[in-house]
Amino acid sequence: IEYTAVSDFLPDRNYLLIVKDTAPWTRRIVSGTYRDIYRKDLLYVVHGMSLNTPVFNYESEESAPECVYLDVTERGPSYIRNLRINRKKSSFRTVLFDIEYAVDLRMSDVEIYTEKDESVYPGPDRAMFFSDCANLLVENVRIFNTYASDTSIYTHGYGIEMNNCYNSIFRNLTATDAGWGGVWYQ
Repeated sequence: IEYTAVSDFLPDRNYLLIVKDTAPWTRRIVSGTYRDIYRKDLLYVVHGMSLNTPVFNYESEESAPECVYLDVTERGPSYIRNLRINRKKSSFRTVLFDIEYAVDLRMSDVEIYTEKDESVYPGPDRAMFFSDCANLLVENVRIFNTYASDTSIYTHGYGIEMNNCYNSIFRNLTATDAGWGGVWYQ
């Protein structure tokens, strides 16, 4: 897909282009109630050319796409490394990393330990959340426990949750005793 015709400023810069359909794509039961789910794609545009494409085109009578762009030309790589985090008992949900709109993020040698307590489940848990990101490299990450119960859908937990990411690489990811899973991708 070529996006140079969108405007005069796209050909010489780099952008995260987020395309969201304003028409509902489907309905799902989320936490016990029906909710409309909307389609969303992230395109990484470099010097006017998209490096990826939408999962499915938006050329239908039902689609009503809106676009938002973010100039990422001046961004260099970002680093998160050499961390050990201990989460103590909590009655609140703790999202340690909530990362949006990152480009060229490098995360390495991160260890997260959550104290296990069967009486404390503050709700759906996630240690890390990545949304609308491009070119992620996550390596040597160890997640020990999450606030999760494998007996209820309302107290699930994931070590890492991703939504709308492009070109994500995971190496040597370890998740133990997470209750529901290590990685969830929407």
